[in-house]
Amino acid sequence: MTTLKNKILKNIFLISTFLLLTHIFGWLQNTNNNPIDLDEIAWVNDAKIYDWRTNEKWQNFSWSKDNSRKPWNSADFRLFDQPHLTKYIYGNILSLKKIEPWNDSYYHQKNYQDFAQQKLSDKKYIDEIESKKFFGEKTIAAIETSRKISLTFGLSFFLLLFIFINSNSSTLSAIITTSLLMTNPIFQYNFKIATADSISMFFILLTLIIFYKLFFNKNKNNFIYLFISAITTALATSSKINGWILVIIFLIFNTIKLIKEEKINIKYFWQKNILWILIFINTYIYLQPELWNNSLIGIEHFFRQRITQQIIFSTTTSLNFLNYHLWIIRLFIESHTKNISLLKLSLFIISLVSLLIKLTTQKINLDWKKTSIITCIIISWLFFFSYAKVGFSRYTMWPLVLLATFTSLEIEKTIKTLIIKKIPHRFHIKVS
Repeated sequence: MTTLKNKILKNIFLISTFLLLTHIFGWLQNTNNNPIDLDEIAWVNDAKIYDWRTNEKWQNFSWSKDNSRKPWNSADFRLFDQPHLTKYIYGNILSLKKIEPWNDSYYHQKNYQDFAQQKLSDKKYIDEIESKKFFGEKTIAAIETSRKISLTFGLSFFLLLFIFINSNSSTLSAIITTSLLMTNPIFQYNFKIATADSISMFFILLTLIIFYKLFFNKNKNNFIYLFISAITTALATSSKINGWILVIIFLIFNTIKLIKEEKINIKYFWQKNILWILIFINTYIYLQPELWNNSLIGIEHFFRQRITQQIIFSTTTSLNFLNYHLWIIRLFIESHTKNISLLKLSLFIISLVSLLIKLTTQKINLDWKKTSIITCIIISWLFFFSYAKVGFSRYTMWPLVLLATFTSLEIEKTIKTLIIKKIPHRFHIKVS
């Protein structure tokens, strides 16, 4: 009874701490404070995919082989521009509220054309009458509603991260990590607008946590974690293209486990991995009806269209390896107040010094768990560099999460080294 009571009190404390952070850093304020982003126009109009699917308009999911060469606002191009889960989520809520912007044919076509031509030169806000005249009332209402959905997923992402770090490290590390991200302008902006970033990051983080339990926790629920992780990986890849990094991470974990572990049932190992891949692929294809007739060619078209678009972006801006990392660090320490930025910089420098001291003075033994995690971090970092180097700040959100987590863990270790280890010596307390 006492144990249960302690768990309840601990959970109340954690939730209260998290809610206090959201209040302190202004995450519960009105989402209409951000100006309208052109990407929001595309996402709420693309939510018509939900209408197509629920009303079985399967003919709209057909496409031609040269779709990537067609105009941005053509039906063929839009079908492959982004995967569909976010469109389903937005479309479902917008349909329930009867604010489907795609049913207003004039503004629906106009908004697509305006986006393609990047016509939004002046900042416009949801509460302004001029915005409703420019984009249409239904589009503005759809953006306002979808922003609330995006914020909900954003806060859910922070809560998941907070709980995971708390359970695997400490409450202090969880508070530092969450605070570093909540005060970052990139998160404050992108989690409060109607795009796919918060939804994608939520499902990626959820999958990474399940991977952690699947590979590193010895329990009887491994098959359940295997099944759920395949589903959530499909949800992540159907939110945004960067969800495909999860497939790479899954394969890395399994490969290193196969190499490092001495006692392993090879037959069961391959059966498990093939099952995971089959569940993932079938779930992903189910969410993408345009892949039903010809899945392999459809996936190839999707990646080719995204790669072509990335090449176009690279022709205007492409940071080299050094400039990219200097840019990432600058974005990491950014805040709306100078004092918080200075604090972030100080914490980051301390964490770097702590790591360098550790690398030069301690012998590091890498078991298969540490090897897997470090390998995945390095490959993920290079993966994000490959497309974030075009200079879009929203592409750096995962690298910023990695930096925030690294900083918090090193700060916690530094505090333990400098303070906690001195207490037993001074008060003659024996520490195991």
